[in-house]
Amino acid sequence: MLYDEVAFSMTEMSGNSNLSAKALQILTLTTTRTFEVIKSKWEEVVPDKAIWTIPAERMKTRRENKAPLSNQAKTIITSLPQITDKPALPVSLGRSPCRYAHGDAG
Repeated sequence: MLYDEVAFSMTEMSGNSNLSAKALQILTLTTTRTFEVIKSKWEEVVPDKAIWTIPAERMKTRRENKAPLSNQAKTIITSLPQITDKPALPVSLGRSPCRYAHGDAG
């Protein structure tokens, strides 16, 4: 996607209640990777402190990352249904989120 198209895409997605659209918005707003977003857990997110702590095991660098949350990201996250035993953004990109995120076609 071209830089000039990001604002238009974000505007279009903001009117969409689909979980995939919300996941893409979070991905864009936090500049994280797909795998980090689709495997996110509720206990990692602290909206009142505006921080999302991604554990080292999900990071490419294998170091914990504290992603700041903008007001827009916090609004999206707090609008999601909180099901504690499920990922915060339970979306599937293709047959399997893990396989897609790692580029494994097989």
